[in-house]
Amino acid sequence: MGIFLTALNIENVHLTKETGLIAWGMGRYCKMKSCIVTYDNDDYENMNYVPGLKLVKMRKLTGIYDADILLFLMKYSKKIDVLNCYHMRSATFLKILVYRMLNRKGKIYLKLDGGYAKETIHGWKRKIFKKMFRMCDLVSTEIDSHAKMLSEDWNAEIQSVPSPFHPKSRGSFRKYDQRENMILTVGRLGTEQKATEILLEAWGKIFENMDGWKLVLTGPVEKEETDFQQYIDEWYQRYPKAKEVTEFSGNISDREQLKELYQNAKIFVFPSRHESFGMAVLEAIVNGVFIVGSDIYTNRALTEDFTLGYSFKTDDIEELSEKLLMCQEDMEKIEAMAYKLYKIAADKYSLKNICKKAAFDLGLDVG
Repeated sequence: MGIFLTALNIENVHLTKETGLIAWGMGRYCKMKSCIVTYDNDDYENMNYVPGLKLVKMRKLTGIYDADILLFLMKYSKKIDVLNCYHMRSATFLKILVYRMLNRKGKIYLKLDGGYAKETIHGWKRKIFKKMFRMCDLVSTEIDSHAKMLSEDWNAEIQSVPSPFHPKSRGSFRKYDQRENMILTVGRLGTEQKATEILLEAWGKIFENMDGWKLVLTGPVEKEETDFQQYIDEWYQRYPKAKEVTEFSGNISDREQLKELYQNAKIFVFPSRHESFGMAVLEAIVNGVFIVGSDIYTNRALTEDFTLGYSFKTDDIEELSEKLLMCQEDMEKIEAMAYKLYKIAADKYSLKNICKKAAFDLGLDVG
């Protein structure tokens, strides 16, 4: 049984995201002994969702993770069969360089962030990243179009390996006549990225025309450049009647409770201005919720180029309003589209299938 080691400083939330899921899946489905090397940053209560995955909690010898992980790799690289790193960073290059110098036979899996922008990387960084790609056995990103763009830009073989959903995140398809008339969004509410205010402005325009419907916003209310809570208070002043049909449910960390929320919703709105992947959209899809998303490449990929979902231009309040009204007018159509996408995603984003593909691309003999 080989060792699959993820070198990344994580918190509890990352255990049920791709970082923890892929490491866990390589152990569960590919006969690896999986672990993540991290500082002790959290209570890690989500370990219950990834049984068998081991957390190796490093001592803070320098207090700088990128330095301490190099010391760790200098000591243990020869015992590691697969080194798994994340992101296109100088510190990542150093991890890979140390490992490759000490373990010529070992495998390296580099997973890139979908938020990469080629125009921001020039000069010496391009040189070291090109060298980094050559040292890896598998370099991947989440979206087909992004992998193609990266491969052309770097003249390297970049694979498309999607982010998976947790097997327990997927429920059976619940018919729409058994669901509530609920519009749902999930994420860090109020950040520039998530564009929650676009959804609220659209809802303010149409909620009186969607009789019997409610909007549920799930996630922590974040504060960035402006006070989002102040914005919410002002929004309620403009739309006082909306209080009866608008709910901020707070952050839901219990996975079963969150799944039940997805199973009860008919429409999931994801108005983000940019995303590296969009795990909340995937979780909605594998619970049969119809997707209305901003026209960004991650939403396009997850909805089969919006053939099985509705799109609206980023920040376009009027178009989002129109698409929500369209959903209400033809429930049978959106239920059929949601079911088809649910079936596609069950296979395409399965943790087992994704880990088996990664193992195959790495050249591992996992049976």
